[in-house]
Amino acid sequence: MTRGHVAEAKIWNQSEALVISYRVDRMLSATIQTALAMIYPPRCLTCSYLVDSDFGLCGPCWRDTQFIGGAICDSCGVPLIGHSGDGELHCDDCLRTQRPWVNGRSAVLYKDNGRRIVLGLKYGDRHDVVGPASMWMAAVARDILKPNMLVVPVP
Repeated sequence: MTRGHVAEAKIWNQSEALVISYRVDRMLSATIQTALAMIYPPRCLTCSYLVDSDFGLCGPCWRDTQFIGGAICDSCGVPLIGHSGDGELHCDDCLRTQRPWVNGRSAVLYKDNGRRIVLGLKYGDRHDVVGPASMWMAAVARDILKPNMLVVPVP
């Protein structure tokens, strides 16, 4: 064997070792995740009932959580009666009172389960709510986001 062949064999062995190490890490990680799921099974964010995946809501809580959709006020995000049109819509409060912000959106009504979720985040140290709540907020804010825009979540 020449020196070139020895160098090639070492490089091949190192890359093979990296692949094997990566596979072992993935298997170990999956094993740990499975063990954690058995010890701490996924629970509903509002009632702690068992659910299929982490950071979800059970069927009854999903049904009882009032997500905002349809016609909404462009200033504060409150739901409005009727159909959303092409122009801007504003609620009566926003027509009477100038808001210090340009646009507002809300993912859920602040009552019942929506209120429990927000209060759990604010005062109950429920950081498990952050992931789902941020996805819900991103979905409702998608139509107003602009480059270099400052977005401030207000729970």
